[in-house]
Amino acid sequence: MKGRGWVPSEGTYTNRITACVKQGNMVEALRLKDETVSNGHQMNLVVATSLMKGYHVQGSLSSALDLFDKLSEYGLTPNKVTYAVIIEGCCKNGNVEKALQVYRQMKLAGIKPNVYGEHSVIKGFLSVNLLDEAMNVFDGAINSGTANVFIY
Repeated sequence: MKGRGWVPSEGTYTNRITACVKQGNMVEALRLKDETVSNGHQMNLVVATSLMKGYHVQGSLSSALDLFDKLSEYGLTPNKVTYAVIIEGCCKNGNVEKALQVYRQMKLAGIKPNVYGEHSVIKGFLSVNLLDEAMNVFDGAINSGTANVFIY
């Protein structure tokens, strides 16, 4: 496309970036993100969330959290998926306290947790032997109706 002087659409960039992240190629994903912005497109929430996932999967939780903290600078508001990705990343990288903080932030924002976020928090608490806290989240998932086979 570029060889013909065409600028790829935001959707094309989004698809390519998410594919790069899924393949573990963060260098190319970040290069494409920069190219997207230089071609006049805004970073969207799908790209930001995908990059956060890529960062934490590669063990760079701090980069994922930095991007999460900068969402408002891009005019973006985290959604259920974004919160779930950050919560999962915090738990998998051993920062259960931050996961709980983000979980509470999500609830304060009026966003009902999805099963993946609650599952991550429960697993995170269990991994550091905080059974009472895990049970509180488990009970909350049952009471809110989000509990499913993963939670049980």
